Amino acid sequence: MNNTEIFNKLAKHWPDLYQKSKISSVDVEPGWYNILDTLSGLLSAGVRQARYNLEFAKNKKFLDENDIKSKQKILDTALDELPIIVQIKEKFGGLRFYINNGTEEMENYIRFAESMSLCTCARCGSPGKIRNTGWSRTLCDIHFNELSTKN
Repeated sequence: MNNTEIFNKLAKHWPDLYQKSKISSVDVEPGWYNILDTLSGLLSAGVRQARYNLEFAKNKKFLDENDIKSKQKILDTALDELPIIVQIKEKFGGLRFYINNGTEEMENYIRFAESMSLCTCARCGSPGKIRNTGWSRTLCDIHFNELSTKN
């Protein structure tokens, strides 16, 4: 999976978050896809819940139009409160995920995802550690050895 394919897969899974973003690709290898997918879900949790509540309300015949309008307003607010993704890249062997308009809770999720990248192979997602390959990269033993034998 290349950078654009990773972005497209994330955008398909989390359309509200990525439609609002200022990027069209990510600058990371596919091993961190699961970290990015989980992080995107955490950042989108309010929208997902609000959308579920609205659909549930629409399917209930006993709720009146005001209940549905109220749930729609909650969804609209959740969409407005989504952060704007500015950049996703690898730097010093770890994930960097930059946003605008995020909350402290969102920043905590991002810091956790970034820390997870430091023990996850950027190539395959297996357990890894930071290696020096001319620059710092987080790799598993297999991918580190592959690079070492090529050089």
